[in-house]
Amino acid sequence: MHQRRLAATLGADMDVLDVATFSAGIAPGASDSTIIMLDRSHTLLSVAGMLVTTNDAFIGLESVSDMSTVSYAVFFAPVYDAGTEFNSEDCAYIPGPPCGNGGVHDPAPAEGFVHLSNGIHGQGSLAAETYDWGTYGARIEVKRL
Repeated sequence: MHQRRLAATLGADMDVLDVATFSAGIAPGASDSTIIMLDRSHTLLSVAGMLVTTNDAFIGLESVSDMSTVSYAVFFAPVYDAGTEFNSEDCAYIPGPPCGNGGVHDPAPAEGFVHLSNGIHGQGSLAAETYDWGTYGARIEVKRL
């Protein structure tokens, strides 16, 4: 639901030429692709996405590069913590696989501000060796068609 609302908001913005979304989550190590349009007035690329095995971690790139001159580029998206929920790593509060408890929020106090995420540490239901993402949460490859 939030994805559709964000896409609609961005799509209505005159400064945004194109918005692309994915219909399903992308599993760790997997990939997906989409086509986006650019023109001479709209040359910056922004990307956002939630990490499903977390309660409030997301990847983000904002206004990356002048894409009008790029024929091929690779960007690595850092992982941020939205600061909206406590990071207990408890499956009772994680919406995506392997947990699947969407909409249930941890009642413990959260940080209250966006910051770089410190990853999964294996302190709750999630094993760090399986679910931690390391330094970056996504590799974004851009090719001109």
